[in-house]
Amino acid sequence: MVSDSSEERSDAGGFLSFALFNCIQVMVLVLLCSTTTTQAGRAGKLIHKFTFSELDMGLEDVIQLFSLQLYHEKIEFSGLGLFRLDPSLVQLIAASVTGYLVILAQFDAGAANATIRNGANSSLA
Repeated sequence: MVSDSSEERSDAGGFLSFALFNCIQVMVLVLLCSTTTTQAGRAGKLIHKFTFSELDMGLEDVIQLFSLQLYHEKIEFSGLGLFRLDPSLVQLIAASVTGYLVILAQFDAGAANATIRNGANSSLA
């Protein structure tokens, strides 16, 4: 019996470390995507402020157009176009996990009540 308890703890520890590792990966990914989006917006503003007097006019026009494009077109990262990789993703994941845990706790409580009721009925019979 002692081995069963240690195996359960080992399984739970393995699951928790797996879940924590994946949570950290998602957080790092969201942080990198959010930072990149912010920095891309700043880069467009900075490039547009520069004056390139030493360059020929054609190249200067191309650089100015590129800076305007960076400034006006917001860069956005997404997972196959299904969801955006921004801080709202972390909130969405936390809300989903919390909802599922509440449902799981309710099922567990319902199963415990059913076991108590069935035990009481069988002792009366």
